[in-house]
Amino acid sequence: METQNHILIADIGTESIKTALIRQKKNEIVAQKIVSGYLDEYNDYNGKDFGLNVVCKAVISSAKEVLDKLSVKPLIFCINLPITILKGAISRQTIDRDRPATVIDAREVSLICGKVSAKAQEEISQNYATDAGIMPEDIEFRTFKIVELKIDGYEVPHLQGFTGKTIEAKILATFLPKTAFGYLSKIVKSMGLGKLIITHEAQNLVRYIEQEKSGGIFLDIGGDVTQIFFAKNGKLEGIRELKSGSRAFSAAISYTLGINMVEARILKEKYVKKILSKDVESRIREIIIPFMTQWYEDLKGRIKETRIMMPSDVFVFGGGAEFPEIQDILASGNWGGFPMISAPQMKILYPKDIKKVEIPVNFGSDPRYTPISLICRNYAN
Repeated sequence: METQNHILIADIGTESIKTALIRQKKNEIVAQKIVSGYLDEYNDYNGKDFGLNVVCKAVISSAKEVLDKLSVKPLIFCINLPITILKGAISRQTIDRDRPATVIDAREVSLICGKVSAKAQEEISQNYATDAGIMPEDIEFRTFKIVELKIDGYEVPHLQGFTGKTIEAKILATFLPKTAFGYLSKIVKSMGLGKLIITHEAQNLVRYIEQEKSGGIFLDIGGDVTQIFFAKNGKLEGIRELKSGSRAFSAAISYTLGINMVEARILKEKYVKKILSKDVESRIREIIIPFMTQWYEDLKGRIKETRIMMPSDVFVFGGGAEFPEIQDILASGNWGGFPMISAPQMKILYPKDIKKVEIPVNFGSDPRYTPISLICRNYAN
């Protein structure tokens, strides 16, 4: 059974799961096989809680489907967990050095990183525990990444070799309930799918932003949640989430037409693909436009909270990015009063736009698969 260079990856949203088998090819990552499905196929998922049992069922089923008829055993199983399970947060921490004139060496770098990470963990634990209703000690922190460093107000690429008193660190942390991580680990281990790595979309996006020196607002419009990422000059500035997404459009269709959610979703997908009759298309547009307008107003409210002067580019991906009305409202909506340099320029971020990733042609122009390409980018040299 072949194991060389193969990695299994799964991107799990609040509505769907997409799984791919990838391998290294020189300086690129090649996505060999991709499968997708909806979480409501696994019965009890309602999108209102962690839904861990359903997520695990979906992981097992999709992994088996990808590996079916292939003599491949992946070395790593990388799972991009939904925002309802794995959280991400930006924490800004400051510490003062006792001997500011002394050059920072490797040992002190390790001590400083440990201190700012501990402070970030304490701050985030308290905030999240209050919101989630669990004890801080029941939170499992998975990663800490310093995305920006300053010494005495001046940005530096690293700490070693510099002098100064006040260290400011901006840290991206990812975390989840301990029970969730333990349960998922057991499932993956029992299937023999390689070493488990779990990621948050912010981690994958950070590398893209850093390497492309990108700035702007990145919107992943998912089923139940729209994830909002703020970047400036190749640095991640902040993370927000809006608890609304494209499933609200399906719910509106379901309620108005008296059909179930699966039928409504199918109708919504046909609408996006422009394969409905003119009369039906017009009726669907009439139903969803008020909900899209409300989504836009709620989105602006979340963005305004950051008070960050942002570049004007707005990058959109995820299932909601397929709607021409979403594209129009973002491109020509009323953004007056926003802390932006100039009028927003809306761009769809497609999988084919992610460099060093080779993805099957039929997925390259589908923004639902952009997160898969971003994960792949993380494994490209």
